[in-house]
Amino acid sequence: MMTAHLTSTHGVTGAQAGIWYGQELIGTSSTYVVAQAWECLAPVELSALASSVAGAIGEAPGLSASFGMVGGEVVQSVGRHEVDTVAVLDFSGHDDPRAAAWDWMRRRSREPVDPATDPCFEAVVLRLAAGTGGQSPAIVFVRAHHIVTDFFGLGLLGRRAAELYAATTSDTEPRPAWFGPVEDVLDHENHYRDSGDREGDRTFWAGEVLAADAVASLVRHAGRERTSSVLSHTRTIGGTAADHLTELGREQGGSWSDAVTGLVAAFIAGRTGTDEVVLGYPMMNRLGSPAISVPTMVVNVVPLRLTVSAWSSVTDVTEAAVHGVRRVRPHARFRGEDIARLGGHGRPRIWLNVKAVDDRLRLGDVDTEVHSLARGPVEEMTITIRRTLCGEIEFQFDGDESVLDATGLAVLGADIVAYVEEAAQPAARGWRWPGWAAPAPRRRPDRPVPCPVRRLWSTNSAGRLPGSPVASR
Repeated sequence: MMTAHLTSTHGVTGAQAGIWYGQELIGTSSTYVVAQAWECLAPVELSALASSVAGAIGEAPGLSASFGMVGGEVVQSVGRHEVDTVAVLDFSGHDDPRAAAWDWMRRRSREPVDPATDPCFEAVVLRLAAGTGGQSPAIVFVRAHHIVTDFFGLGLLGRRAAELYAATTSDTEPRPAWFGPVEDVLDHENHYRDSGDREGDRTFWAGEVLAADAVASLVRHAGRERTSSVLSHTRTIGGTAADHLTELGREQGGSWSDAVTGLVAAFIAGRTGTDEVVLGYPMMNRLGSPAISVPTMVVNVVPLRLTVSAWSSVTDVTEAAVHGVRRVRPHARFRGEDIARLGGHGRPRIWLNVKAVDDRLRLGDVDTEVHSLARGPVEEMTITIRRTLCGEIEFQFDGDESVLDATGLAVLGADIVAYVEEAAQPAARGWRWPGWAAPAPRRRPDRPVPCPVRRLWSTNSAGRLPGSPVASR
């Protein structure tokens, strides 16, 4: 178990430095809190679960860090807080234990964390049923300041906890601890900062930002006063449509994530009347790095430029996404904060975070669904997309409350999901797809948009109705 007095001081990753300065800028806020719920879909051994989660946390010292400034540089003091004590909270006495647990987790996810003074990580097991035995349906709640881990790091932690739980409940030895040290990640980043690779990446991004059109926005920003409040809305599309997206991506040499990226970009192009869309695109930056096995924060958000007219075909926009992501991926180690300093139109306001990696867990013989409760900072809107345990695709829309109200976010989310679901149908492959023609959703209740959202379908020379193929350009 970690103890509060065994500390060591290190530098930080570029991602951690960016978050430190972002938190300093906005002050006390839960903007940089990330949280997940690991929902066990069958009864589990509670004591074994709590000890397994605690064991996994204890193998990841970076989660125990606090942060501060020394000599003008951001540093982390690893081991400052004891975070590997996992309590079991009993919700079984509530009329609806699961609903009560979710309400508690949502409220806890909105509580701010100060990375200078507060523990930056916590985990709690929530018991959902009474009984004399040690088994119960349960949820593992994990909450962190984004400065100590990204969602890939949380996935590593979940995998290790699952390994320890399986070993404990089967009375076998787990494989040896396999998390790498934070120091290796820092050494790897320091080597990059001093290398010619970084200069080459700088040259690439300088060309990108100078060539880019203005960043896309789906709402009005005149007179905007930024807040730290985030509204959320969730929608899903069924397994059949998800399979169609997988097929569409494969046909263009990519995956379902490329297909959905292209279609979301096409929607934005149609809504804004532009032929180029610049999205904020998170890159995990772990392949080929020691960070592949370290729960820490290294994710980077880079601008993804896609030339996708709203009148492009479904295959056109998917192909554009495949090539666009491949174009920027080799240069994704150059920090997004540094890219913004190169000029251009600033950081993208719309972020698209497609989680192509499956984040499901299995605790022994129990399937566990991973739910995202808080996803970190939002510029204007962040769309987080993932495959669920039952094969659906989930869209989570997070909007900055200073520019979107709850109704506007829900309408916008419904429009995007309907567009993606319809465009994914096999019959749509060669069609030319118009966007959704309407002004941006309402900015605030006192600034209404006068005309309703409406779908504009094109007709060809034969006057075909909506749903008929449109002649190629």
